[in-house]
Amino acid sequence: IHAFRPVRPGTMQLVESTEFDMPAPFWETAARAGITTCVLDMPHYPTPAATRALEKLRYIEWAPHPPQRRPSSLPPELLPLLMSRYGPHPFPIDIESLPTAADSADHLACICAGARKRAAVINDLIRTTNPELLVAVFSEPHTAAHQWLHQETPGHHRFDPGLLSSVGSPMRHVCEAVDGAVGTLIEQLPPEATVFITCLGGERVTHG
Repeated sequence: IHAFRPVRPGTMQLVESTEFDMPAPFWETAARAGITTCVLDMPHYPTPAATRALEKLRYIEWAPHPPQRRPSSLPPELLPLLMSRYGPHPFPIDIESLPTAADSADHLACICAGARKRAAVINDLIRTTNPELLVAVFSEPHTAAHQWLHQETPGHHRFDPGLLSSVGSPMRHVCEAVDGAVGTLIEQLPPEATVFITCLGGERVTHG
């Protein structure tokens, strides 16, 4: 029996991810060292409590994946400001099933639009908070992999050639949308900026 979450010692109860004992994140270390820092949608890490030591930190949970809490921010007034300008993400969650190609096409359009809206939110944060360190997560490829990676994989029992013929590769569409969104961000950064892009989780086909 396999579970992605740990089991509470002495029981068969799964420990919820909101109960994980998370290590101190590097962005809080940076802020405590006096570096002006802005963080958007880091998964699993909640918005920290306001303290004098974190005066240099701007932290926003706008549309992380998985969405474990209500959206929030530090300082609290930052999220309402962003929501008034951009609204919520069109579709940050997984849904149980997408029975038709038309359903997939609609969901795909929302995820791609979410990537472009995320870039606009990040641009706004760069402009308004002027961070020395910015940490931002594009969760759209991860969400897309949950929805479609198995349906795009020949030999998987959920492989759907009809989806590919009518919609194309949803994974490719989402990755191109994110790639374009990241490109627009990088183009607007000053030439001396250092950009570090990493993959937090990767994508792989499962057969469970």
